[in-house]
Amino acid sequence: MAWKGVALTGQALAGPAEGRRATLAAARGALERALELDPYDPVAAIAYFQSFTRAGEPTPETAMVLVAKVAAMVPAAPWPRLLLGEELVRQGKPDLARRLLQPVLYGAYDSPEKKAAQALFGAS
Repeated sequence: MAWKGVALTGQALAGPAEGRRATLAAARGALERALELDPYDPVAAIAYFQSFTRAGEPTPETAMVLVAKVAAMVPAAPWPRLLLGEELVRQGKPDLARRLLQPVLYGAYDSPEKKAAQALFGAS
């Protein structure tokens, strides 16, 4: 179900604007069903979150919480933290984003996410 939601989100964003709303609704429905079946599914949680961010729509708190839970489940994974941090900056909460991204920003490993996090705050 999660991958169906991912595919539908991609279709909605690549397709014509007039069908986007309906296709995104179907994608989110599939992702919500996937999360009902497995509330700990990181693919479904991240895909649900990205169905809003990639579409440039306001991200609901439920989607933010889902990605925060993924980041908490896998604290060493920088990508969920970066996704959430980018959205927090977009929402005008850079201090919260910086706290969330501290392990990525100041970690010993030079990951692509570290460079993206540094760019998010204008640091090198």
